[in-house]
Amino acid sequence: MDMLSLLIITVYLGLSLIPIMYNHLRIGSKDLTNKTTKNVAASTPRLQHNIVIVLNNVDEKDLKTILYEIEKLTKRLSHRNNMNQN
Repeated sequence: MDMLSLLIITVYLGLSLIPIMYNHLRIGSKDLTNKTTKNVAASTPRLQHNIVIVLNNVDEKDLKTILYEIEKLTKRLSHRNNMNQN
């Protein structure tokens, strides 16, 4: 795998985490009515993350590694969303 492909994958995965990390950090804070912002975060529409990956000259081993990492990330994000809803 060339460095450009790896950089593109890293940037897209990182950017897709920003809204979730923001919501995750925001949930523990307090708003002016002394209620947690969990209710506010739960009432907002769910974010959908589209991850676009551009691959050039990727062999099968690298592709399996990429797919495994995406699967781990997806499970982690799904778990966070479930925790935020409770």
